Amino acid sequence: MNILPIIHTGKMIAVTSSRETREQITTLTAELALRGAVTVLDGGNRFAAYQAIRMLRMRTHNVEEAANRIFVRRAFTCHQMLTLLETSRSLPQPYIILDMLATFYDENVSLQEVDRLLEHCLVQLDRLRMTAPVVISLTRHPERLFLFERIRSQVDHIIEVEIPYPIISQPALF
Repeated sequence: MNILPIIHTGKMIAVTSSRETREQITTLTAELALRGAVTVLDGGNRFAAYQAIRMLRMRTHNVEEAANRIFVRRAFTCHQMLTLLETSRSLPQPYIILDMLATFYDENVSLQEVDRLLEHCLVQLDRLRMTAPVVISLTRHPERLFLFERIRSQVDHIIEVEIPYPIISQPALF
């Protein structure tokens, strides 16, 4: 997944999959950190810091400098995701929103409230993309698929990541 050529200010890109895209997004984060500052807003508590450091270590001798360019903030509820977006300053550095909809899949939050919060989040994403590119990782949830489709309709590019399932075979005993 090489999306670096299409990451530009003013663009919002969705990376979607039926499964988690953690490794691909971690690789993207490390690549961006080698070039400058990057902000990660983590909605699914999925940011793999150790993997990012390992990837940086393979690419540069100055790991600490590159690692210090990654700014991570986390949200554990859909209300917190909105607050994260609202309080994020419009900086000229890429924003990666990790598993944004994970917090919106909480069955204890009504559909009307989720819909209202997502609408406000989309306004904030538009604000952020005015000064920097925005990359959003999304996974589908069958009961709230309308959320997934709503974000997809707002982005400039959609990248569908096909993650192959591992082939499991029984080893021969003899």
